[in-house]
Amino acid sequence: MNQKKFLLSALLLTLFIGKALGQGFTFGPKAGLTYLTLPSNLSTVSNDAGKAGFQAGLFFRFGNKTYIQPEFLYQSQSASFDFSPSGISSGIAQNVKFTSFDIPVLIGTKLVSLPLFNLRMFFGPDFEFQFNKPGLQIPNPSSYSYKDANVGGSVGLGIDLASFTLDGRYNFGLSQINPSLGQRANTINLSLGLKFL
Repeated sequence: MNQKKFLLSALLLTLFIGKALGQGFTFGPKAGLTYLTLPSNLSTVSNDAGKAGFQAGLFFRFGNKTYIQPEFLYQSQSASFDFSPSGISSGIAQNVKFTSFDIPVLIGTKLVSLPLFNLRMFFGPDFEFQFNKPGLQIPNPSSYSYKDANVGGSVGLGIDLASFTLDGRYNFGLSQINPSLGQRANTINLSLGLKFL
């Protein structure tokens, strides 16, 4: 499916579900830190190590006790690992950097709901579109290309304190971001947002 059509469909679906959930709407900017790892199920990939990155963008929250929250985020993330391609016995160190546009669509509920404090839990799909795809420092790197788009899941907890919103979540790859390397993208992130409404 064309990426532009997918983004438009996701936005329209989000607005429709948000309307169905009833009154309650807020939005605002958010930014945070991420920690990306690229675990693999192949023996040729080893010494996987995560690195800190960052994200920034906007969130929109529809609903009251139960809500839906789409987000539109710019992300810059990195990771490192060793790779031993066929015919090479020792691992070659790889450092990869991803710049992407991330769209989580979260469904949440308030476990505690007070005038100035909320405790929330949430989950939902996460759609990631790469602005750039890192190349590997090996012979014939095009045989080990990263995908243009990736689908994952998100689960986490959040706190609202007055106009501030703090989220901690774990994103896990539902599909392999690099099938040739057997890698999935898993991310821990912590973000702070400001509610305008």
